[in-house]
Amino acid sequence: MTPIIRNPLDIPLIRTRISHYVTRKDAMACILVNKEWREDFMPSIWHTIDFNFQKQFIGVDRAILAKHGRHIRDIKHIKGIAQIDTIQDSSVARLTSISLAMDSSPRYQAYAYDILRRNITTLKNIQISKSYSGNSDPLFLFVDALSPSTGTKSTSVLCHLKLDGISMTRDAFSSLLRMSPALETIDMRNIVLTSNLITDMYQHPNVTHLIASINQVFKVDEQSNNAPSLFAHFPNLTIWSMWSASTSDLDVPVDAIKAEIIKRCPQLKTLSTSLSGSFVVDILTHGIDNLKGICFMHKCFTPLLTMGVLLHKDTLERIETHTTSTKFYESEHVHSIDNHFQEYGWTVQTMIHLCAHLKTIRIPLLEMNIEDIEKIGWTCTNLVELRIRIKGLDTAQKIDKVVELWLEGRSKKRQSTQDIAEADCLVNLTLEGRVARHLIKFDKLKEVWLGTRFYRVA
Repeated sequence: MTPIIRNPLDIPLIRTRISHYVTRKDAMACILVNKEWREDFMPSIWHTIDFNFQKQFIGVDRAILAKHGRHIRDIKHIKGIAQIDTIQDSSVARLTSISLAMDSSPRYQAYAYDILRRNITTLKNIQISKSYSGNSDPLFLFVDALSPSTGTKSTSVLCHLKLDGISMTRDAFSSLLRMSPALETIDMRNIVLTSNLITDMYQHPNVTHLIASINQVFKVDEQSNNAPSLFAHFPNLTIWSMWSASTSDLDVPVDAIKAEIIKRCPQLKTLSTSLSGSFVVDILTHGIDNLKGICFMHKCFTPLLTMGVLLHKDTLERIETHTTSTKFYESEHVHSIDNHFQEYGWTVQTMIHLCAHLKTIRIPLLEMNIEDIEKIGWTCTNLVELRIRIKGLDTAQKIDKVVELWLEGRSKKRQSTQDIAEADCLVNLTLEGRVARHLIKFDKLKEVWLGTRFYRVA
């Protein structure tokens, strides 16, 4: 007779699944239980190596690395010869993500290219930047390091690529795109593409998201004013994250930007920008037609920007403000916020009211008044995701109560042809009840954030 298992953790499959969610500290404790537990929890300990925080890993014993290197999937912040020398072992051959800063040392580059080639058939995320500790000139990238070895049937699975401070020919860039068929997102910063004698202008069919400044897109080669823009490579682009580190980007005329978008990537309908001022308004007004998504820094918000957004009210499905940190999205307590955004509360309410097709609202750094929401009303009945703050919901307990009432009312509403759930909440005149009543109006709402953590429903 098979013995009855009384402790779920005695089942290997359960232990394996749990191991994906425990902290490194907890995993270290678990491997001490017995041999079976050690086998299940050891991959969690070795999964991610971050040299910014695990300096003790530098110079790890070769025998130990050879034994456990097969568990490593993510290596972050490789910045020097000591770090890259540490991971030089054939067992480190199943990486899915790597970030490294290249320098001009031949030895460093040889090691870097070796580890890239060894893992290119499993790497989904690659970040390569130039080390800015020495020469400020862009570093030439050996593109062949990002292609599977000759003679193998494997192909690259690379989905996300970030390059910073790199130089290559335009033909080499086309080759890089061609050898990365699964690529979806490319982030390019301080990249120089020399354009003399262009023979290959590969158009990648799967890249939908480009992260690049205006100058990076339109002035990839300062020696050639006639070089095609980066848009020429991405005919199916849908999202442009238009970051910028300086105002020198703003010398590209808006009408030139619009003409190039229409010609090269007509499906581009989502814009994310760190810029501020009249230039953003000009882009919204004259640069792109029929936007579906807009994302801007919350500190850049002005009533004038609202007017630019409202020109796209008949097509806009997503509006988002972002900040440099998103740690507050998974928190046990409600964080305080600055006062910049608060004076524009009524303006934001008007914007939401007029954009009837919104499916996603992410405005986490504005405290909205429930009175304003109730007074003006939201017309976006197809809302799916909501990330906002409500004035007065200043504790995790209050937010949990809102979610409890929302889920209860949502369930009752689905069981009845009448809006009895909304009527139930009318009896509860507390702030929590009023907010829950507002949420219940949106039948398609699946994800809510009100100041602490995410709440998701099926």
